[in-house]
Amino acid sequence: MRRARWWWALYGACAVAVVAVFFGFLCTALDFERQNVVAASHARHQDRLRLALWRMDSFVLPLLSREGARPYFEYLAYYPQDRAYNRFLTELEKGEVLTPSPLLNSAPEYIRLHFQVDRQGVFTSPQVPNGNLRDLAQSTCLPVEGIAASDACLDDVRVRVPLADVRQRVKDVEKSEEALSGRMLSTHPLPNAEVRSVAPSDPGESEARQKSTYKSKRDAQNAASNAASKGEAFTPLGADDRVVHVGTLVPLWLGAGAPELYFFRRVCVANEELLQGIWLDWPTLERALLNEVNELLPGARLEPLRSADTNWTAREPSSLATIPVRLLADEAPARTEASGAWRPVHGTLLLTWGATAAALIAGGFVLRAILNLGERRNRFASAMTHELRTPLTTFRMYSEMLAEDMVSEPAQRALYLKTLKEESTRLSTLVENVLAYARLEDGRGGARHEVVALRDLIARHRPALERRARDAGLDLVVAELPDARVDTDADAVGQVLFNLVDNAAKYAHEGDPSARHIELSVRAQPRRVVVRVRDFGPGIAPATARRIFAPFDRGARNGDPAPGVGLGLALARGIAGDLHGSLDLVAVDGPGAAFELTLPRAT
Repeated sequence: MRRARWWWALYGACAVAVVAVFFGFLCTALDFERQNVVAASHARHQDRLRLALWRMDSFVLPLLSREGARPYFEYLAYYPQDRAYNRFLTELEKGEVLTPSPLLNSAPEYIRLHFQVDRQGVFTSPQVPNGNLRDLAQSTCLPVEGIAASDACLDDVRVRVPLADVRQRVKDVEKSEEALSGRMLSTHPLPNAEVRSVAPSDPGESEARQKSTYKSKRDAQNAASNAASKGEAFTPLGADDRVVHVGTLVPLWLGAGAPELYFFRRVCVANEELLQGIWLDWPTLERALLNEVNELLPGARLEPLRSADTNWTAREPSSLATIPVRLLADEAPARTEASGAWRPVHGTLLLTWGATAAALIAGGFVLRAILNLGERRNRFASAMTHELRTPLTTFRMYSEMLAEDMVSEPAQRALYLKTLKEESTRLSTLVENVLAYARLEDGRGGARHEVVALRDLIARHRPALERRARDAGLDLVVAELPDARVDTDADAVGQVLFNLVDNAAKYAHEGDPSARHIELSVRAQPRRVVVRVRDFGPGIAPATARRIFAPFDRGARNGDPAPGVGLGLALARGIAGDLHGSLDLVAVDGPGAAFELTLPRAT
């Protein structure tokens, strides 16, 4: 028993270790899966963020491309044509013909105002003509309300734009871009001008730093002819007022609190330097941009980046490439196991835990079976040793006495011979029970079923049962038998009944002397027959009743003078099961114990 406890303690320790290892594996696997889910969710969010940035840049790019390519002279309400002719093909003098700017009527969508600042700091706008040009605009195409609204915007620009700071920041950005790209500022043509590339005067100068000049057709042709006759490259750079350099658009956020977005570019016309700007309608543009990505990133917002660095996208990966704003979008929480989402790892872990639990349970059953088998072998060896020693000793002693004629009296010889016969019968019964139980354990019961009347079945075995009861000084009382038939093995039923009567005969003599009998009764039920064997002895204690059917276990009766190895009841229950019936210990009113054998009734 102590060894069994040690084995169970060792098994429990191993089971705890296995469960701890698998629990650690479970936590690691779930944490790894949770990290994968979070990483996948973050990757999906980043993909949506990149797609949203691409959509926004694609939305803004046409507007900025159009404004960046806009000729500088369109920032004048009316600009003169460099060369103009009447219908008689007579050339008109320069400045005689004025062309209205495309920006005169209204600014493009998402732009509040175009404006220009000269070297003296004078603000003008193509939407706000002055002097006689205003009268001309009002009389031709521009309503008074439009001019008044644009004039108010221009006043706001005068207040909001710090010229010195803006000029410096624009120059700094141009220098940074020139250093990064290695190119000079782009240029735009004057009206009726053409573009010619200029070969670098310095052979070491990069092709990326070539300049372009814009000349009227007549001057360009004359200069080109002279250069060709001399074999020189055409380089019309100098004090000509038709040489124009136009810088790129530089975005700047100006104003405190709610800043406004402006784009500035520097324009150099000969010795004149102009600062041209665009005041964007940022609230309207912001709504339009967010509408572009609303289905991708609900609740997204845009945050201005106030730095004048043109390389803001390198510092802010979530910013637009066209305008200095950062796209902010809250990342949706990753769906983990708390949200009820079922994933393959859960099935794998469930199968793993199931297999582990099944293995532990199976290991427990195997260990229990091994320990029970060892305990049964010990009980069997102890019981068989005890049961065989007494009859073998009797056999040896009586046979030697009879063989050597040490018993001369006939009565004494007859007693010895009777004792030898009883002991041989006892040994034969013991061996037969052991062999029968071994056959049942191996599944080789081999019951031969036949339909037999219940009265004939009891009558066949009644003499042997009465004889066993009579040997114990008891009477066998058989109650009235019902008229029923059973489908069973008659010999096997007789063996079960004999073991029950034998068990009662061993212990019933300890009971009330006035009730020295064994009752055998039968009651028939619709589908079964119940045979009841009851004695009126001291009964069976509850603690013993729980293991009374265990083989080779005599319970609390171990060590009592009653012969036996504790196999009769175990064998009887095994035979009953082989007959598709059952054998149970049932409660009774009064002293004694009762067993009920249930057999299938024949139809």
